[in-house]
Amino acid sequence: MDIVGATDFSDNIANPLAVNFTVAKPVVDSSKPTVSATVQGTKITLDFSEELALQDLDGDTTAAEFAKVTVGATEYLVTAAEQDTNDKTKFTVDAASALGTANFINTTVKVESFKDTASNSGDKFEFAATLAKDTTKPTLVSASAKLLVADDTNSSADTDVVYLTFNEPVKVASGNLTTKSKNGIVYTNTVTTVSDTSGTGVDVDGNGKIEGSELNTVKLSIDLDANSTYSFELAGGLVSDLATNAIAEALSFNVTTGTFVPAPGTVTDSLVFASTPVVVNSNTALTVEYAADVTSAALTASNYTLGGKALPTGTQLQFVDGTKKVRVTLPEGSITANGNYVLEVSNVVDTKGNTVKGGKLSTTVDLKENIVPTASKVTVVDSKTFTVDFSEAIKDAAVTTVTGVTVKIKGAEVTPATVSAANGKLTITTSADFALTDSISVEFKSSNLVDANGNKVKDGVVTK
Repeated sequence: MDIVGATDFSDNIANPLAVNFTVAKPVVDSSKPTVSATVQGTKITLDFSEELALQDLDGDTTAAEFAKVTVGATEYLVTAAEQDTNDKTKFTVDAASALGTANFINTTVKVESFKDTASNSGDKFEFAATLAKDTTKPTLVSASAKLLVADDTNSSADTDVVYLTFNEPVKVASGNLTTKSKNGIVYTNTVTTVSDTSGTGVDVDGNGKIEGSELNTVKLSIDLDANSTYSFELAGGLVSDLATNAIAEALSFNVTTGTFVPAPGTVTDSLVFASTPVVVNSNTALTVEYAADVTSAALTASNYTLGGKALPTGTQLQFVDGTKKVRVTLPEGSITANGNYVLEVSNVVDTKGNTVKGGKLSTTVDLKENIVPTASKVTVVDSKTFTVDFSEAIKDAAVTTVTGVTVKIKGAEVTPATVSAANGKLTITTSADFALTDSISVEFKSSNLVDANGNKVKDGVVTK
């Protein structure tokens, strides 16, 4: 920057001043969170691109709200009560009250006042939607059975299970499940009292999550015999959906049992980071460590996000020191600002099949920008001195410590008298004079010159 005409309080005018300075890069994670939405009935499901921070949106001095949703003129504040148990970025808001006495409404939904854990505020998201009350009773889709303990044909106290899957989430009030036949033999008075009033579904496959059709499944406990075929009848009026629409008639269904298979081990959503989740090895590499050995799913780049974004194209992942640690090598230039970035992991399982606790793991990583400086220009100062500018300021270095720099004048290699880095650029002096018209080239090869964040100068040649 040049300053011309500067005058002090005694009217003394300074000569033109040339000032060089470096402006620090912002220490921020600048990625805004985004949101998508789906509507089913009166329920609005919001899926954010990253985890949100709690805020005090209702003005009660307690930060307990994640976002504000406005349906028509009705406002809802999104809290932990609406957060998905398996996915911390997903929320479901039941906007039934916005319908009033109507069975359906065409309206506008606005999602706003949300920000991520790095305090980046998301843009308001607005869309048109039709919300409709659920007035249709559920229907039975399928039935199955499973032996949970080894079969004891002489006991009626074995606790086994019948699974009923419907077309939507349901509850089963306490009532009678009647055995109509078993292996072709008719039974006239075999009744078991059953119920499932949770309405939250069942983890049928035992993977630690309730997902897909499992959300619409109920579990009825009953003693079953191995390798048998049953015909059951569930009393009418016991099954109702979450909008209290009931199936009035009795439900008849058949199931066939197999044999009891002992579980190889309990699979849960228990996989977590190690006590030190991440170690930053350099500006381009970090090591993620899990508390247990993990499968090759930990080497899939799409299972990670950094600062709310997918890992940059060209990122490499590999196991180091066993299968608990994953080295993540980021491509040069992918981190553009110093700061704290949220690293998020999903869909990784350990070698015992345990999934990520809570559906996602996240931790904050302090990263420095990894854009390498590149030599850009040679400027002659006098007959023995010239400077080299770079794409960004390089760090000061003493005359005796600069290595990896080769100087040629008129095509012939010369040994510089001095090579020093100061004020963001490189200054080179020669022992002999050179002409203003002489060609000058400076080659950098494995140089020890770095920028303020330790990024080494890129190998290459700059000429005049």
